Amino acid sequence: MYIYGHQINGVYWYDTQGKPIDFFGDDTTLPGSIVLKNYINDGEETIILNKAGKDFSGTWSSTKKPGSLKVILSESKSNIEFDFYSTDSIYATQINGEEVTCSYSGSMIWPRGDDKFSKTLARKIKLALSNDSLSSDQPDIFLKKRQTQYIDQSRKMFDSMSADQIHTFSMESYMNIGLLYQSKHNLCIRTRFYDYEGGAHGYGGDLYKTYDLESSEQLILDDIFTASGMEVLPLLIEKQIKQDRGLRSSDPISSAGLFDEGVVKVTDNFYLTPSGIGFFYNQYEIAPYASGQYDVFLNYDVLKNYLRPTFKK
Repeated sequence: MYIYGHQINGVYWYDTQGKPIDFFGDDTTLPGSIVLKNYINDGEETIILNKAGKDFSGTWSSTKKPGSLKVILSESKSNIEFDFYSTDSIYATQINGEEVTCSYSGSMIWPRGDDKFSKTLARKIKLALSNDSLSSDQPDIFLKKRQTQYIDQSRKMFDSMSADQIHTFSMESYMNIGLLYQSKHNLCIRTRFYDYEGGAHGYGGDLYKTYDLESSEQLILDDIFTASGMEVLPLLIEKQIKQDRGLRSSDPISSAGLFDEGVVKVTDNFYLTPSGIGFFYNQYEIAPYASGQYDVFLNYDVLKNYLRPTFKK
């Protein structure tokens, strides 16, 4: 969970399902309390929390279920601890009498430690934001510089547009680098981005990277799955996609919005939770843009026969 000013964002999951659920909220909607919300399966879930000693307690409710459930939130100690930084800015000008804007919003976690993994991850975060992993700037300064560079580049582009420019458009760029999951052995980072620079629509997506805390190396699929597991994964992913969309196993995969060839390649864009592994396909990868993204979560019970013994440990 990340707190920036009065805004609160984070991820949680149910033990029975394991798939991450994003939530957002604040401590101002209901004075003295924290109000968190998420939207899932065409419903809205709300968690209201109040300080109770070192913990938080409150209630969970859903628009799809009557009544409420008790919630207790306790802080857990993590191997790698993080700070959180965020910035945003907007530039506005006039072209042909119309206002156009350029907006930038960036946020990131930043490892506090001085250990090998924390230093490695800090370099990777800088690299993801600016292709400059060797910058010695402090994280808040580093993020502000990235914002300034983007706004300046966009301002120059707007200023160079001719007075007879027929089509005008606003621009925006968003990037968030956050922690999705951390265990004793692994840590998973999610980078969420969106960019629009004219055209029919912008492009965004989620990128996941999972690291081994001991070696500081990024995990790849071959570190997790046996050779036979890699062969059967496309079929397991297609089966889960059909189940998620209420289709029969005999229905063509195109009924789920995918290209006719289905899942030809297992994506290396994956994440871990305590319950299983998620495979995330961004737009255009296995389906047309209109079909959106595919977040396919496979429980460890489904995968147990295909995992390497070293990963099971």
